[in-house]
Amino acid sequence: MHFSRQFKNEPQLKKRFSELQRVFLTPSIVVESGRSHITGWRDKSNPTHGRYTAVYMKKGAKWLIVYERAWWISRTAPKSCTKANPAK
Repeated sequence: MHFSRQFKNEPQLKKRFSELQRVFLTPSIVVESGRSHITGWRDKSNPTHGRYTAVYMKKGAKWLIVYERAWWISRTAPKSCTKANPAK
């Protein structure tokens, strides 16, 4: 429901995913984690990169999302957490 509403409200959105990792807990339950890359927001200040974790359950021939958690990744890291100045 969330995703269909999001694409209805923002029809130009394009999402792609990378760094996918899937762990099958059973043949019908899988945990997936990865990065999301989103373009096409009307509001150009919206974030474009994030990470997510989702749990899918197979019901018949369909995979359903039973849990999804996503968070945005800042475009710039705080100066105190850069490679030149790692967090302590």
